[in-house]
Amino acid sequence: MNESLKYLLRSGSPRFVRDHYRAFTPGTLSSYVWKGRTLWYRPGSSDTELIYKILLRRGLKGEYAIEPKLLAALGEVRTVLDIGANIGVSAVYLATLFPQARVLAFEPSPANLALLQRNTAPLGRIEVVPLALGERDGTLEFFSSEAAANFGGFSRFEAGSEAGRKTAVPVRHAGAQLAELGVAGADVIKIDVEGSEWEILSVLGDEFLSRTQYIAGELHGHRDFELLAMLERHFHVAVRKRLQDRVFMFQAVNRSRT
Repeated sequence: MNESLKYLLRSGSPRFVRDHYRAFTPGTLSSYVWKGRTLWYRPGSSDTELIYKILLRRGLKGEYAIEPKLLAALGEVRTVLDIGANIGVSAVYLATLFPQARVLAFEPSPANLALLQRNTAPLGRIEVVPLALGERDGTLEFFSSEAAANFGGFSRFEAGSEAGRKTAVPVRHAGAQLAELGVAGADVIKIDVEGSEWEILSVLGDEFLSRTQYIAGELHGHRDFELLAMLERHFHVAVRKRLQDRVFMFQAVNRSRT
Protein backbone atom coordinates (compact mmCIF):
# COMPACT_ATOMS: atom_id res chain seq x y z
CA MET A 1 0.00 0.00 0.00
CA ASN A 2 1.54 3.34 -0.97
CA GLU A 3 1.99 6.12 1.55
CA SER A 4 -0.71 8.45 0.21
CA LEU A 5 -3.33 5.69 0.40
CA LYS A 6 -2.30 4.87 3.98
CA TYR A 7 -2.66 8.54 4.93
CA LEU A 8 -6.10 8.68 3.32
CA LEU A 9 -7.45 5.46 4.83
CA ARG A 10 -6.21 6.23 8.31
CA SER A 11 -7.06 9.93 8.40
CA GLY A 12 -10.32 9.72 6.44
CA SER A 13 -9.49 13.20 5.17
CA PRO A 14 -8.49 14.05 1.58
CA ARG A 15 -7.57 17.53 2.79
CA PHE A 16 -5.12 16.11 5.34
CA VAL A 17 -3.48 14.05 2.59
CA ARG A 18 -3.21 17.10 0.31
CA ASP A 19 -1.74 19.10 3.19
CA HIS A 20 0.86 16.41 3.78
CA TYR A 21 2.16 16.61 0.21
CA ARG A 22 1.77 20.31 -0.53
CA ALA A 23 4.62 22.82 -0.38
CA PHE A 24 5.10 24.58 2.92
CA THR A 25 3.85 28.19 3.02
CA PRO A 26 4.77 30.22 6.15
CA GLY A 27 1.75 31.46 8.09
CA THR A 28 -0.67 28.87 6.68
CA LEU A 29 -2.55 26.68 9.17
CA SER A 30 -5.00 23.82 8.87
CA SER A 31 -6.66 21.50 11.37
CA TYR A 32 -7.50 17.85 11.89
CA VAL A 33 -10.06 16.46 14.34
CA TRP A 34 -8.96 13.38 16.28
CA LYS A 35 -11.38 11.83 18.79
CA GLY A 36 -13.27 15.11 18.98
CA ARG A 37 -10.11 17.18 19.57
CA THR A 38 -9.01 19.77 17.05
CA LEU A 39 -5.30 19.78 16.28
CA TRP A 40 -3.80 22.69 14.35
CA TYR A 41 -0.82 22.12 12.08
CA ARG A 42 1.27 23.72 9.30
CA PRO A 43 0.53 22.12 5.90
CA GLY A 44 3.58 20.95 4.01
CA SER A 45 5.61 20.59 7.21
CA SER A 46 6.68 17.79 9.54
CA ASP A 47 3.46 18.38 11.52
CA THR A 48 1.35 16.08 9.34
CA GLU A 49 3.82 13.21 9.65
CA LEU A 50 3.79 13.72 13.42
CA ILE A 51 0.00 13.44 13.53
CA TYR A 52 0.10 10.34 11.33
CA LYS A 53 2.82 8.51 13.27
CA ILE A 54 1.44 9.22 16.74
CA LEU A 55 -2.33 9.29 16.26
CA LEU A 56 -3.25 7.52 13.03
CA ARG A 57 -1.13 4.40 12.83
CA ARG A 58 -3.16 1.43 13.98
CA GLY A 59 -2.61 -0.65 17.08
CA LEU A 60 0.93 -0.95 18.34
CA LYS A 61 2.38 0.70 15.22
CA GLY A 62 1.66 4.11 16.73
CA GLU A 63 4.87 5.85 17.73
CA TYR A 64 4.01 5.93 21.45
CA ALA A 65 1.46 3.13 21.59
CA ILE A 66 1.65 0.93 24.69
CA GLU A 67 0.56 -2.69 24.60
CA PRO A 68 -2.62 -3.29 26.65
CA LYS A 69 -1.01 -5.64 29.20
CA LEU A 70 1.67 -3.08 30.04
CA LEU A 71 -0.83 -0.23 30.08
CA ALA A 72 -2.87 -2.11 32.69
CA ALA A 73 0.27 -2.84 34.73
CA LEU A 74 1.09 0.87 34.95
CA GLY A 75 -2.01 1.44 37.03
CA GLU A 76 -3.24 4.97 37.67
CA VAL A 77 -0.81 7.38 36.03
CA ARG A 78 -0.74 10.77 37.75
CA THR A 79 2.27 12.56 36.26
CA VAL A 80 3.48 12.52 32.65
CA LEU A 81 6.46 14.42 31.26
CA ASP A 82 6.45 15.17 27.54
CA ILE A 83 10.00 16.39 26.94
CA GLY A 84 10.26 17.77 23.43
CA ALA A 85 6.52 18.36 22.96
CA ASN A 86 6.70 20.03 19.52
CA ILE A 87 3.16 21.19 18.60
CA GLY A 88 1.45 19.06 21.25
CA VAL A 89 0.41 15.94 19.33
CA SER A 90 2.15 13.60 21.76
CA ALA A 91 0.90 15.58 24.78
CA VAL A 92 -2.70 15.31 23.58
CA TYR A 93 -2.23 11.59 22.93
CA LEU A 94 -0.74 10.97 26.38
CA ALA A 95 -3.40 13.07 28.12
CA THR A 96 -6.06 10.99 26.36
CA LEU A 97 -4.31 7.72 27.22
CA PHE A 98 -3.96 8.75 30.89
CA PRO A 99 -7.13 10.71 31.70
CA GLN A 100 -6.21 11.42 35.34
CA ALA A 101 -2.68 12.63 34.66
CA ARG A 102 -1.06 16.01 34.96
CA VAL A 103 0.94 16.37 31.73
CA LEU A 104 3.91 18.74 31.60
CA ALA A 105 4.88 19.61 28.02
CA PHE A 106 8.40 21.01 27.60
CA GLU A 107 9.18 22.77 24.32
CA PRO A 108 11.81 25.47 23.73
CA SER A 109 11.27 26.27 20.04
CA PRO A 110 9.50 29.59 19.42
CA ALA A 111 8.37 28.16 16.06
CA ASN A 112 6.32 25.47 17.84
CA LEU A 113 5.10 27.13 21.02
CA ALA A 114 2.03 28.95 19.68
CA LEU A 115 0.63 25.74 18.18
CA LEU A 116 1.56 23.73 21.27
CA GLN A 117 -0.41 26.11 23.47
CA ARG A 118 -3.34 26.22 21.06
CA ASN A 119 -3.53 22.44 20.72
CA THR A 120 -3.25 21.66 24.42
CA ALA A 121 -5.28 24.47 26.01
CA PRO A 122 -8.69 22.75 25.66
CA LEU A 123 -7.61 19.80 27.81
CA GLY A 124 -6.72 21.87 30.87
CA ARG A 125 -4.49 19.14 32.37
CA ILE A 126 -1.57 19.91 30.05
CA GLU A 127 0.90 22.53 31.30
CA VAL A 128 3.20 24.06 28.69
CA VAL A 129 6.71 24.87 29.92
CA PRO A 130 8.45 27.03 27.28
CA LEU A 131 12.07 26.02 27.72
CA ALA A 132 14.58 23.25 27.14
CA LEU A 133 15.64 20.85 29.85
CA GLY A 134 19.32 20.04 30.14
CA GLU A 135 22.27 19.51 32.46
CA ARG A 136 22.63 23.18 33.43
CA ASP A 137 20.87 26.55 33.51
CA GLY A 138 21.60 29.02 30.75
CA THR A 139 21.03 29.46 27.04
CA LEU A 140 21.53 26.97 24.22
CA GLU A 141 21.94 27.57 20.53
CA PHE A 142 19.77 25.09 18.63
CA PHE A 143 20.50 24.25 15.02
CA SER A 144 17.55 24.01 12.64
CA SER A 145 16.97 20.76 10.78
CA GLU A 146 18.61 20.31 7.40
CA ALA A 147 15.03 19.85 6.10
CA ALA A 148 13.59 23.38 6.10
CA ALA A 149 10.01 22.32 6.95
CA ASN A 150 11.01 19.90 9.73
CA PHE A 151 9.96 21.82 12.84
CA GLY A 152 10.73 18.87 15.09
CA GLY A 153 14.41 18.78 14.19
CA PHE A 154 15.87 21.55 16.36
CA SER A 155 19.03 20.21 17.99
CA ARG A 156 22.12 21.30 19.90
CA PHE A 157 24.11 18.87 17.75
CA GLU A 158 25.09 19.31 14.11
CA ALA A 159 24.19 15.80 12.88
CA GLY A 160 21.12 16.15 10.66
CA SER A 161 21.14 19.93 11.14
CA GLU A 162 21.82 23.02 9.08
CA ALA A 163 24.71 24.61 10.93
CA GLY A 164 24.05 28.06 9.47
CA ARG A 165 20.58 28.42 11.03
CA LYS A 166 20.54 28.78 14.82
CA THR A 167 18.04 29.80 17.49
CA ALA A 168 18.95 30.72 21.08
CA VAL A 169 16.62 29.13 23.64
CA PRO A 170 16.50 29.08 27.46
CA VAL A 171 17.61 25.87 29.17
CA ARG A 172 17.11 24.78 32.78
CA HIS A 173 18.76 22.01 34.76
CA ALA A 174 16.19 19.21 34.47
CA GLY A 175 16.19 18.25 38.14
CA ALA A 176 15.98 21.84 39.37
CA GLN A 177 13.18 22.72 36.96
CA LEU A 178 11.08 19.71 37.93
CA ALA A 179 11.62 20.43 41.63
CA GLU A 180 10.42 23.99 41.00
CA LEU A 181 7.30 22.57 39.36
CA GLY A 182 6.68 20.32 42.35
CA VAL A 183 7.53 17.11 40.50
CA ALA A 184 9.50 14.65 42.63
CA GLY A 185 8.86 11.75 40.30
CA ALA A 186 7.04 10.94 37.07
CA ASP A 187 4.99 7.87 36.24
CA VAL A 188 5.57 8.22 32.50
CA ILE A 189 8.23 10.08 30.51
CA LYS A 190 8.17 10.62 26.76
CA ILE A 191 11.39 12.16 25.44
CA ASP A 192 12.39 13.24 21.94
CA VAL A 193 14.95 16.03 22.12
CA GLU A 194 17.11 15.50 19.04
CA GLY A 195 20.16 14.09 20.80
CA SER A 196 19.94 15.62 24.29
CA GLU A 197 18.31 12.57 25.85
CA TRP A 198 21.44 11.63 27.82
CA GLU A 199 21.97 15.14 29.19
CA ILE A 200 18.41 15.29 30.51
CA LEU A 201 17.79 11.80 31.87
CA SER A 202 21.22 11.42 33.46
CA VAL A 203 20.84 14.58 35.59
CA LEU A 204 17.41 13.58 36.86
CA GLY A 205 19.25 11.19 39.12
CA ASP A 206 18.94 7.58 40.12
CA GLU A 207 16.24 8.14 42.74
CA PHE A 208 13.96 10.04 40.34
CA LEU A 209 14.35 7.45 37.60
CA SER A 210 13.80 4.53 39.96
CA ARG A 211 10.32 5.93 40.72
CA THR A 212 9.45 6.27 37.04
CA GLN A 213 7.32 3.46 35.67
CA TYR A 214 7.74 3.88 31.92
CA ILE A 215 9.92 5.85 29.49
CA ALA A 216 9.57 6.00 25.71
CA GLY A 217 11.38 8.11 23.19
CA GLU A 218 13.67 8.57 20.26
CA LEU A 219 17.47 8.39 20.30
CA HIS A 220 19.69 10.25 17.86
CA GLY A 221 23.21 8.86 17.96
CA HIS A 222 24.59 10.82 20.93
CA ARG A 223 25.58 8.62 23.89
CA ASP A 224 22.64 6.36 23.11
CA PHE A 225 24.05 3.09 24.39
CA GLU A 226 25.48 4.77 27.46
CA LEU A 227 21.98 6.02 28.21
CA LEU A 228 20.42 2.61 27.66
CA ALA A 229 23.00 1.00 29.95
CA MET A 230 22.14 3.54 32.67
CA LEU A 231 18.43 2.83 32.33
CA GLU A 232 18.96 -0.91 32.60
CA ARG A 233 19.75 -0.49 36.30
CA HIS A 234 16.01 -0.04 36.90
CA PHE A 235 14.29 -0.88 33.62
CA HIS A 236 13.75 -3.58 31.07
CA VAL A 237 14.74 -1.85 27.83
CA ALA A 238 13.69 -2.55 24.25
CA VAL A 239 14.74 -0.79 21.06
CA ARG A 240 13.45 -0.62 17.50
CA LYS A 241 16.42 0.05 15.25
CA ARG A 242 17.27 -0.66 11.64
CA LEU A 243 20.94 -1.12 10.85
CA GLN A 244 21.18 1.86 8.51
CA ASP A 245 19.30 4.35 10.71
CA ARG A 246 20.95 6.83 13.06
CA VAL A 247 17.63 7.56 14.80
CA PHE A 248 15.69 4.84 16.62
CA MET A 249 12.93 4.36 19.18
CA PHE A 250 13.24 2.87 22.66
CA GLN A 251 10.99 1.82 25.53
CA ALA A 252 11.93 1.27 29.15
CA VAL A 253 9.64 -0.42 31.68
CA ASN A 254 10.42 -0.36 35.39
CA ARG A 255 11.35 -3.86 36.51
CA SER A 256 8.76 -3.66 39.28
CA ARG A 257 5.99 -3.55 36.63
CA THR A 258 6.86 -6.75 34.78
